[in-house]
Amino acid sequence: MRGWLFFLLLLVAGCGSSPPADVVTRSGEPDVVRVQGEDVRLEEARRAACAALPEFVSALQSADKTQKRFSLKAEFTEGKVHEFLWLRDIKPEGSDFIGTLSNQPIQLKKLELGQRLRVKTPAVTDWMYIKNGVLVGGYTIRILAETLTPEARANLEKEGGFRL
Repeated sequence: MRGWLFFLLLLVAGCGSSPPADVVTRSGEPDVVRVQGEDVRLEEARRAACAALPEFVSALQSADKTQKRFSLKAEFTEGKVHEFLWLRDIKPEGSDFIGTLSNQPIQLKKLELGQRLRVKTPAVTDWMYIKNGVLVGGYTIRILAETLTPEARANLEKEGGFRL
């Protein structure tokens, strides 16, 4: 699954205006970027992704062969625990989306890697696809990539199969 999605954003409840981020590395799984509390830039990225969601749907429904790897990130909740997880193999269904979970959740116990899920539009927090080797969308990926070392960013692009 490492080639599919390289970032899982896990938001853990907390407070603060400049949250620390850390990376959890898991064998055979994408790295997890953990963000404590609220992050203004990530919230702005989420709003931008939601505003541009019609662009994603239009591209998804087009026959453009230069576009591939359509994915959505959505918020999933169990009680007070929230995780932001990527889904692949996206199909629009009315105002919802159906997709396959691309990441093994860390804290959510009712979801599993590979599970088909329905996501309501308000739960969508990001989207992406690759067009001619360039990342389109990926608003939160771009914000998180800014925090990486040049080596880690190069690795992200290599494993993700795209250029930022």
